[in-house]
Amino acid sequence: MIITFFGHSRIAGDSRAIHDKTTEIMQKLLCSEPESEFYCGHRGQFDILCESCLDMLRPSFNKFKKIYITPYYDLQWQKNQLNHISKDFDEIIFPTPCESCPPKYAWSRRNRWMVDNADLIINCVKYSWGGAAATIGYARRRGKNIISL
Repeated sequence: MIITFFGHSRIAGDSRAIHDKTTEIMQKLLCSEPESEFYCGHRGQFDILCESCLDMLRPSFNKFKKIYITPYYDLQWQKNQLNHISKDFDEIIFPTPCESCPPKYAWSRRNRWMVDNADLIINCVKYSWGGAAATIGYARRRGKNIISL
């Protein structure tokens, strides 16, 4: 099973409660699907929260993969990010739709690719505007399974 996350750049609400609920959801998923892959965006507070939940669960569930989906893969990105990212993730994927995309649109193309390839989406979207809201709208139109916090 492939699971991905989307949320606003800043968490709206009680981040501790959101962390606990997210951990509980992930734990249940990993009990039934221990070899799941988690596609991570590594951009906003909710992304980082989800990654910390996975890190916390790793000792008990060591078969899952934590995968960073990057919208960029140029020389500048490699200099600034590759060493850091490589340590924190099991894999890095650079989606094909982002290859020929202007940088301005890379994040939204990457997010759509994540939705298209995910079996389940966990989201913490509280507002009807912004990139996270647009991505969840896209996921709903695609008929994706979505868990909203």
